[in-house]
Amino acid sequence: MSKEEVFIGSIDQGNTSTRFILYDKSARPIGSHQVKFTQCYPEAGWFPEDFGLAAVKLSCSAFGVDFCF
Repeated sequence: MSKEEVFIGSIDQGNTSTRFILYDKSARPIGSHQVKFTQCYPEAGWFPEDFGLAAVKLSCSAFGVDFCF
């Protein structure tokens, strides 16, 4: 990859995993990385959404994307 290439990254946060998808400038997906996690249910019928920034960072770092939260 040349330093002049342009890429777009997206974070797909689901109920059981976080995925980072990398696209080229023509919007073609060129790679992705997924980190799965287990949900906890504190009460019957409750569905917590703990997006876990650690999973986002880990998924993005697979492509060398580094940023601070």
